[in-house]
Amino acid sequence: MRFRSARALIYSIINGKILYILLGVLLGLVVFEGLHILFLLFVLPMFGLECDKITVGFFSFRRVNGRWLKGDDKYAPFVRYTFTGNGSTDPGASHTRFILCRLLAKTVLSVIITVLSLPAWEAILAAPPPDELSFEPDTDWAVFAAFLCIISYFAVMGDVVALIRSAAGEKNTLGGYVQQITRALENGADPAGLDLRPLNEMQFPDEPSTTDTVTYLYYYGTHLLASGQTERLPEPMHKLTDILRSGEFMRNCVNSYAMLIYYYSWLEPDEEYARKFYDKAGTALATDTGAGTKRALAYYCYAVLHDPQKARYYLDRAYKTASAGENRFELVLIGELDDVLKNEGAR
Repeated sequence: MRFRSARALIYSIINGKILYILLGVLLGLVVFEGLHILFLLFVLPMFGLECDKITVGFFSFRRVNGRWLKGDDKYAPFVRYTFTGNGSTDPGASHTRFILCRLLAKTVLSVIITVLSLPAWEAILAAPPPDELSFEPDTDWAVFAAFLCIISYFAVMGDVVALIRSAAGEKNTLGGYVQQITRALENGADPAGLDLRPLNEMQFPDEPSTTDTVTYLYYYGTHLLASGQTERLPEPMHKLTDILRSGEFMRNCVNSYAMLIYYYSWLEPDEEYARKFYDKAGTALATDTGAGTKRALAYYCYAVLHDPQKARYYLDRAYKTASAGENRFELVLIGELDDVLKNEGAR
């Protein structure tokens, strides 16, 4: 494998040899991600974390009682995984530990790849400048080794940037704190276990945006609901109501509308408010694919519209989505209405 100049690279692109480069990059990504996952499985316990789900292409696996079983996820480009944190309920702490863990795994892997790739780099540097980028059977290994090495460097740098951002004090703003909560939940954290506080007990140097306030109130309400503290829900839900009942529909806060529709349909029945928020967000909720939005519509159809058939329609779709993502919190709420509908059908 030899290439030394921009002229040679351009010539090779014109002659279609860029496909070899793309294939090398793609293969390098797949191999690096696979090796990275193997390293991660060994490193995670050192940081009080454990991987509970892995999806590689069309193959999905999940950990149940310490054993790996076939998962329900349909597809993931390259590799997708989630983790759970032990011993910390801070939504940012588990994420920061996870970045450190991932950075350690990638750094160790990068060092190993670099050492193993030294003969490849020696072969590349020793080769004379060609007229075009050429690939030869006896040097294809050098092409792949070089791509794998470069990919590992970019992966390490990406995690260094992520760690710097996390250590730079994202929690000094409500928006940064919301981002940490979002990442923690995306990585499989249980909303019941997050250490969230009422908004009026939190101090930030700058005035938070309306979107950040609405999103945090939704997360805090979800935390209270998941942890069984429904008696504390009125305060955040009433604050959320005051913000969202006037003004234009906030498309990026659709989950907050769903929370209010569920709350006023079931927990604090108020048909006027339930209909008001449904009129604002109903169309967006109907097209949203999340389990929470479908579950909210199911409760609304049952308690406000008194339409059990339509409630069953949305509840089945909520169940399908929640089951695929193993969302235990949603499955509990779905199960409550499911029991009610089954009991009514028996009468």
